[in-house]
Amino acid sequence: MNPIRFMIGQRVLVRLTLITLIVVGVHAWRTLPRALDPEASFHAALVSTLWTGASPREVEQFVTKPIEDEIKDITEIRKIRSRSTENLSVIFVEFEPDEAGLEDLDRLAQDLRTEINKIPDLPEDCEQPDVLPLEVAIWPATIISIATALPQDEFKKIAETLADDLETVEGVAQAEIRGLREREIWVEVDPDRLQVYRLTLGQVVGAIRLRNRNLTAGDVTVGTEEALVRSLGEFRAPREIEDLIIVRDGDGRAVRVRDLARVRMTHEEPRHIVRQDGVRAYQIWVMRRKESNVVAILEGVRQTLREFESVHGHEIATEIILDTSHAIRRTVNILRNNAAFGLVFVLATLTALLGWRSAAFTMIGIPVSFLATFVIMKVTGITINGVSLFGLILILGILVDDAIIVVENVYRYMELGYPRREAAHMGATEVAGPVLASILTNCAAFLPLLLVGGLIGEFMREIPIVVCVAFTASMFDCFFLLPCHVADFGKVRPRNREKSRFFRQVRRAYLRLMTTALRHRLATVVIAVGALSSALVLLKLTRIEFFPNSEAFAKFDVLVWLPPGTRLEETDRMLQEVRKVCAAHLPEEDIKTMLSIAGQIEINYEPQSLSHVGMVNVICREREERDRSIDDLIDRVRRPVETLPGIDRVRFEKRLEGPPTGLPVDITIRGTEYAPMLELAERVKEVLHGIPGVVDVQDDYELGKEQIRILPDEEKARLFGLSAGEIQAAVHTAFEGLVASEYHDEDEEIEIRVRPTVSNWETSPLSTLAGPRYRSRNSAGSRSRATLTSFEGSTASVPLASRPISRPTGHRTGASPRSSKSMTRFDKPWAASWATIRAARFVSVARTKRTERRSVR
Repeated sequence: MNPIRFMIGQRVLVRLTLITLIVVGVHAWRTLPRALDPEASFHAALVSTLWTGASPREVEQFVTKPIEDEIKDITEIRKIRSRSTENLSVIFVEFEPDEAGLEDLDRLAQDLRTEINKIPDLPEDCEQPDVLPLEVAIWPATIISIATALPQDEFKKIAETLADDLETVEGVAQAEIRGLREREIWVEVDPDRLQVYRLTLGQVVGAIRLRNRNLTAGDVTVGTEEALVRSLGEFRAPREIEDLIIVRDGDGRAVRVRDLARVRMTHEEPRHIVRQDGVRAYQIWVMRRKESNVVAILEGVRQTLREFESVHGHEIATEIILDTSHAIRRTVNILRNNAAFGLVFVLATLTALLGWRSAAFTMIGIPVSFLATFVIMKVTGITINGVSLFGLILILGILVDDAIIVVENVYRYMELGYPRREAAHMGATEVAGPVLASILTNCAAFLPLLLVGGLIGEFMREIPIVVCVAFTASMFDCFFLLPCHVADFGKVRPRNREKSRFFRQVRRAYLRLMTTALRHRLATVVIAVGALSSALVLLKLTRIEFFPNSEAFAKFDVLVWLPPGTRLEETDRMLQEVRKVCAAHLPEEDIKTMLSIAGQIEINYEPQSLSHVGMVNVICREREERDRSIDDLIDRVRRPVETLPGIDRVRFEKRLEGPPTGLPVDITIRGTEYAPMLELAERVKEVLHGIPGVVDVQDDYELGKEQIRILPDEEKARLFGLSAGEIQAAVHTAFEGLVASEYHDEDEEIEIRVRPTVSNWETSPLSTLAGPRYRSRNSAGSRSRATLTSFEGSTASVPLASRPISRPTGHRTGASPRSSKSMTRFDKPWAASWATIRAARFVSVARTKRTERRSVR
């Protein structure tokens, strides 16, 4: 049986099908997750390990290489690339694309964790390696700035309260506080008094560790009952640390901590300094769950902020720094407006030509096709995002073509006098072949996008899926729903002589043009070839960009480099100067706020944490609320900022739409010696400078900060029964301090750090850095470290790596300027961009005591 004839006779089935599609489609549209980017996997994972106080050489030798050696035998791994810098090891692991989809990536990440846990000899004081699958969901849904002039402890409590409130918003996985300085208890030991009592820092640390613990002794039976026996020794108040007895002297007198040290509650040393409009601030990164609705999350976040400000508004100022919901709403509005315009245009045109009934039947095809597409998107896990909406907008005007052909042909048969049902069957069946061929041709034009590989392929794969589903839904409507509507409600309008005369004239003009073209075939071919050649010439003159230089994000960043070795506080001071210059040269009505972050920059989505770098985030008003573009605003401040004294270099960047695609020009030079590599890099940069349109040509080689090297005299150390390792550990304790134990204040864990008196170290010249004294194992006397070590100063070169890499780049540089190590070429720029985002994030989170906020997603 002909399926078209069958559906024409099943009017009840057709109406129920239409109603079901509308109801289910509307529900799917309302419940589909909304995000700026599709839920894509990057076929990669990141392994980041924090080792505070370690040099790049040590990180490379004792952390990076053992991890690489352990995981390289996993069969699904395609490439490995690592970066060993001061305090941090970052390893990028790329999997085979066929083995690392969204469903398999978590399993592969667990395989990495299992292999890493087998490593027996990682340094004791390094953090446990974090393994993170790389996917779109790792990027925060929004970033909030919270600023206040309140004391540090009060500010911390308010920020934590806000973070807890944000985590209650539906769809939020985690709210992380960045820039937070945790509380610490410092036991500042006076080196001179330590010498008087003939004690060492190790003895002070050991006494605190031995005292501050609870032990379970087991169970004891009392009659018919059992009781748990516990020995409680944890400090209940910081003052108990001062009363702790370290040793007793020969006369039996107790030597307590307060006799040689000062105990005070303070905060850990800052790694970043964040300010909003010059006022101390924190950043709260709101992370979303997979397949969550970003628009709904932002609405919930705004509601939470309003409620929070109603209570604390007189104490704090909050600002949403990153808001992707605006771009999503803008894209949805484009689709809605274009659909509305298309419906009106189709209705008006077909009403004038075929009558309002035929126009209504045709117009129904657009929403029906879209609603059916939303149902399939809901089932397959495709979200409402910029890519999927782009596909729908692209074919919006094509969807009604098939319906117009079918309705017009049915209408023609009705004009010839056929009954409505017979006309509907004959008209739809006659054009079924051409309509089907047209739909398949359209699908064939988009299907090759499924063959695109890499990150771009992950992002673009939703376009052919959505387009083909929409075309299929349109075909279903044309062949099975539309003929039934026309058969039941179609009606032929009386002929209008004026309109008939107009169309006869149009037909005659068209016939004359076709006749002329057929009579002069050679001229017609020449004209066609000339038009094609002209189009190709114009194509070469057209600027080509995969993603346009749009303003999806109303912000730009001013990246600032100061001389290596600059203190974090000085970097913060310089950023305030940059902020003031920007405020003086930018129109006040175009700017919402400015956020400065000392100690971190972000290049092409890749954060780098160093004390001599920083950035100023200029948060602008939305494009509809200002007259000037982001590029115009950058041009206003470029020259004034670049001429500020004390700045090594400066760069202006704005966040672009689409996936991280790396740099327009990114060249890797690999070798074993730095000298020839640097010479070659300079030659490459000269060539790049000569290419029109290439700007910001730089390489990532730079000298590190000055080093003070302490060299143990092993011969003298042996005389006193000391090893080089013990001396090195004592030096580390002298400068960084040593965490002896933890003090519990309700649900907060506060580190107890033992260190020499800070003022003694900061005010002493290098030649007097003798350090705290320690007792010899084979002598009753004591010796200063100054007699067992020598000092030398130097300028650090680029941190060591097994394979030095210099990267001349054009326009932006996406590589870290510290060091690199590669087992194989990791030639996809997006991997470093997205992976290092989370590496820097884990550096911040690793020092956070609120362990319940740490999670790997």
